Amino acid sequence: MGTQVTLNSGSVDSAAGLKLKTNGTTEAVDISTAQVVTLAKDAVVNGLTVGKGAGAVATNTAVGASALAANTSGGVNAAVGLQTLTSNTSGSNNVALGNKAGFSNTTGGVNIAIGSLTLYSNTTGTNNTAVGSGSDGNYFGALGANTTGSSNTALGSQALQANTTASNNTAVGYQAGYANTTGTITAIGDRALTANTTGVNNTGVGALALQANTTVYANNSVTTNNIFSNVINIFQIIKEQYF
Repeated sequence: MGTQVTLNSGSVDSAAGLKLKTNGTTEAVDISTAQVVTLAKDAVVNGLTVGKGAGAVATNTAVGASALAANTSGGVNAAVGLQTLTSNTSGSNNVALGNKAGFSNTTGGVNIAIGSLTLYSNTTGTNNTAVGSGSDGNYFGALGANTTGSSNTALGSQALQANTTASNNTAVGYQAGYANTTGTITAIGDRALTANTTGVNNTGVGALALQANTTVYANNSVTTNNIFSNVINIFQIIKEQYF
């Protein structure tokens, strides 16, 4: 049995402060004074874990139920949110923020997952950046299905969400590169290259650029009408502000 801690009897107010006692007599902590309360293990506050996670590695930060729950030796990780980096064992230099972000990661390192279910399936992939949420029971977040693919960048809700083992992909925009599994692409714009699965060396810039491409390789597309529209809008804003 550990030391029993009981609250001081009587009312608690700003004058008396809150005092904790052991065995009912010995004062342990007087929170009404400027004391530092040090805990030897992670704290659990209303089911929320706050501390270093499993393994108690000094350079880790874990905030959330089951965050970094399986960690053994991985260091310099930051896990904030329900079950973030919950399977991580020895992966290091990872940042996971959001519900189940980086959930399956075990040894992968130098990954950034921001948003619900981002990089959810990643196990050993490294140097990935995923920003964009999914939803439980519906869609993964950005790079949500990625397992071993590395050096991928996905910015946008469900961007590169089906990517599994492909590396060196860039997708920016809602569902950009959405269906890509093993292809190598650059997709910039709303649903650009959204149907591409295994096609390689494809570049689509602009909303819906190469939207229907699936397995064809070495395609390039720039949706110029959107670019011109954006330029015109910029000049209109400048004109209204300064002339």
